[in-house]
Amino acid sequence: MAYSSGQENINQLLERAKAASGQDDREKALSLYRQAVKAAPNLVMARTGLAWEIVKSLKEQKNNDFPNPQHFLDLLREYACIHDIKKPGRLHSQFLRWAANAAAKEKISNFISILRWWDPANFRLEDFERFRPDGGDRSFDSLVELAIRGIAKNIKKENDQYHLDWATEFVGQHYDKYPHQEWFPHYYSKLLIKTGRMAQARELLLPLVRKKQNEFWSWTHLAQTYPGDNDTRLSCLCRALLCPAKEEKYRVKVHEELAEILVEKEKLPEARYEIEQAINIQESNEWKVSAKMQLFRSSPWFSQVQVLNSNRQLYQDHSSLAEEIVFHGLPVHPAIVIKHLPEKDKRPGLTFMGFTREGSLEQVLIKTKKFPVLNNMPPGTPLSLSLELSGQEPVVINLEPREGESWDIIEPRPGVVKNINTGKGITFVALSSDEFCPVYHDSLPEIRSFEPGDGLNIRTVSEKDMKQRVVWIGKKEELPSFARRFSGSLNLKGWADFGFVDEVYIPRELVGRWELKNKDELQGVALMEYNPKKEQYGWRAVSLYRKQE
Repeated sequence: MAYSSGQENINQLLERAKAASGQDDREKALSLYRQAVKAAPNLVMARTGLAWEIVKSLKEQKNNDFPNPQHFLDLLREYACIHDIKKPGRLHSQFLRWAANAAAKEKISNFISILRWWDPANFRLEDFERFRPDGGDRSFDSLVELAIRGIAKNIKKENDQYHLDWATEFVGQHYDKYPHQEWFPHYYSKLLIKTGRMAQARELLLPLVRKKQNEFWSWTHLAQTYPGDNDTRLSCLCRALLCPAKEEKYRVKVHEELAEILVEKEKLPEARYEIEQAINIQESNEWKVSAKMQLFRSSPWFSQVQVLNSNRQLYQDHSSLAEEIVFHGLPVHPAIVIKHLPEKDKRPGLTFMGFTREGSLEQVLIKTKKFPVLNNMPPGTPLSLSLELSGQEPVVINLEPREGESWDIIEPRPGVVKNINTGKGITFVALSSDEFCPVYHDSLPEIRSFEPGDGLNIRTVSEKDMKQRVVWIGKKEELPSFARRFSGSLNLKGWADFGFVDEVYIPRELVGRWELKNKDELQGVALMEYNPKKEQYGWRAVSLYRKQE
């Protein structure tokens, strides 16, 4: 039997290594397993034990936010040198999970080569599925999702064209399996740009730019898909600089790229402004001023051209081409403002809008500040919405006022005033034999001019609880099918205070209000309603008056 250092046999060494691992003493466990592998390099148990201890150490590094990236990278390399790891297998998948986590945190920059070595053929079926702990209400990224994130964070520093082509193919095969991952098309588009497939990248970017049109980086990435078209690049970069940025330093590359185009187009005062903006950002952050900006600043023309205080007019004048590209071909839907929710407790103000699609009314919610013009649009205002409908939820890309009357896209419904509670300021309107809704006098004061039995047209919108809210009313002479006019002699029951006119039930509240007597000649309006006692529908008067003799 083989011995470690000529004294201790391998089994005892492995037992000590397992004990150290069980006590979470990673360094001691790793040292003991390494001794075992060195003493018995062909012993699978020793190699597997070392591999598992490396993976546990990788996880520990991840849990501590990767305090020593170089040590983490050394552990990855050590694992790669271990032979006969079961592939596919849980151990091999765990190794990739922690490597992908490190890449996503930008702690390693060679994840694409690691994934190629690891070999995607080793993904197990469960590696494609999101992970949900037993009893948990959250799910976590699958291993494939983590791998895509890891690649995305390595794109910028990866210059090996073979690795980039390989990563592009991998992400292209898998990104659309996860439609809930909003950023995966963006990651794929960055790879496509890096590999020169601009048209395909642009196709993926356009829906994202539409959704993120107030984010400067979305227009910057779109500009990258037009490397040989300075006019379009100029427009995209100008549109980017019309967007706010969390910090100005994030836009330094935009200023640099725009400066180069403006120099080429001999717009030198405007170019000087962009150069100065880029240099100011670099110097204020104690960054090295880029060689290109230094060259421009030292050029003879730089000190001779006019000094501008702003390029905003340039941005506005040249951004229309980019907007036309982004908004071209979008469906335009008739729409209305439904309601506004004001800012509250640091939560942004929201606007609900309704639009028609395939004959039905749908609602979309946006932050009011995205389109400040909404602040001057009361509920019911007619609009035209440009919408991105490719995702799970519609996204408002643009809006414009349109000609029309308030609430015009909602089809009017016939109704009849059923009764009025003056004390509470509510009028109840029947919409069918089984449905009615309240109309609050303070919300729609015009309802006060209607009496029970009056026909009307109404427009309603659905609230969160699926109840209908009346937003518009209009007079309608013709009664709907669930209402009718009646006329005839009252037949009062001798022992009760209600009666009938033919088959129309006259309730006691109407008998008492009008002090009706038997044989009185009446006319009025009745509604078809369900009688739960008789378990059948019947006519019930909601308004009446005596016939004039």
